Amino acid sequence: MISIEQIKTLQQRVETLGRCIGVDEKRADVESRQEKTLAPDFWDDPKEAEKFLKELSGVKFWVTGYDKVMSAVEDLNVLLELEDDDIDSAYEEAVKELEALESVHSG
Repeated sequence: MISIEQIKTLQQRVETLGRCIGVDEKRADVESRQEKTLAPDFWDDPKEAEKFLKELSGVKFWVTGYDKVMSAVEDLNVLLELEDDDIDSAYEEAVKELEALESVHSG
């Protein structure tokens, strides 16, 4: 059975990753960029628009990945409280997702 200490350690790793990748800044960047896509002249230059969307997708990758892992860790806390038997597999999945993001970041 997974312990509260293991979950806290995992949460610390997620928070550290968030600081390293600047997730708050990236989240603000995504919001700002998405507003630009709503401009009536956004598609006037299709090549530039596609380039812009590709860059936006790259920033969204980090925000979405971080949010997914943080949500998985929060779910672990609930499963622990409920003493749910699925906690071990949920923990392993959360670790796997976090390690995937960490490897992209360090790679």
